[in-house]
Amino acid sequence: MFPISAVARGRDPFRMFAPLLVLALAGCGSSTATVTGKVTFRDRALTSGRVVFYCSDADQTVAHGDIRPDGTYTIAKLPAGPARVAVEIADPRTAPEAARGMMDPAKMGNPQAEKPQKPQPEKPRTVPPREVIARYRDPDQSRLTCEVEGGEKEFNINIPLK
Repeated sequence: MFPISAVARGRDPFRMFAPLLVLALAGCGSSTATVTGKVTFRDRALTSGRVVFYCSDADQTVAHGDIRPDGTYTIAKLPAGPARVAVEIADPRTAPEAARGMMDPAKMGNPQAEKPQKPQPEKPRTVPPREVIARYRDPDQSRLTCEVEGGEKEFNINIPLK
C-alpha cells in the first residue's frame, strides 16, 4: 500500500497526508454563500421580479431569489466564485387587461357586492423602459457580475435608465 522505504524510515504515511485530508474535509473550494441585496431603478425599489445568478462552478449552478415589495432579495447556498447576474423585471404594461380588473367586485358576477369607490389616482410607477427590461433578463447583456465568497455578501443592483 505504501512504499516500504517510507515505513522503514519511521515516517508515518498518514501524517504526510493529514494536511490534505483536513483541506478536503473542510470543503476547500466548495464553500457557499448567501447573497442579499436591493434592486432599484431611479433610486426607487423595484417591487417585483427576480434576481438570477449564473454561477461559474463545475455544475454551472443557476439560482434565483424573488424581489420582495421593498426591493430586497435573498439567494442562499450559492457556490463560491464568479457569477453573472440577470434581473427579470415584471412589466405591468404587458399585463392583460382582464387580470388588472380581476379583484373588482362589480366584475366578479356578484350583484350584491359593493361597487368600488371612485378610484384614487395611482402613484406613478417607476418601470424601466422595455429595452432595459430585455437587456437585464440576459446575463451576458446585463454586464452584472458578482464575486461570491463564503458567508454572507451584499450585492445591490441599480438599473440605469438606458
